[in-house]
Amino acid sequence: MKTGFSATGMSRSRGERILYAEDNDVFIEMLRIFLAGSVDYLDFASDGREALARIREAPHLYRLLITDHAMPEMDGLALVRAVRGCHFKGRVIVFSGEISDSVVEEYRTMSVHTILRKSQDLDLLLSIIRSADTNG
Repeated sequence: MKTGFSATGMSRSRGERILYAEDNDVFIEMLRIFLAGSVDYLDFASDGREALARIREAPHLYRLLITDHAMPEMDGLALVRAVRGCHFKGRVIVFSGEISDSVVEEYRTMSVHTILRKSQDLDLLLSIIRSADTNG
């Protein structure tokens, strides 16, 4: 189980959290460092099952779920289906390396806010996270 971190930043007044479901420690560390100072709380889950358990435990705690697509135990598609089924009201960003056009379409049918490939600019991801904070 990955632990979260606290930083000063964009959601301090509401104390809301972002949950990042990712099985690759390199990307976890990269996002942790990149978002330090931009978010209050960023929690990590090492796969979809762990992320789902956290959301089921406290569905209103997280305002945003960022998920990889390809993960062991439960992939991103199964995770998004499950969190939508438990009435998760937060936004979802898919941040994944390899993802086919057909999978992108499946995510879109589940009202995923944004789909980014990991090769895209991290500044774009930060901008989208900030947009989700002010618009949602």
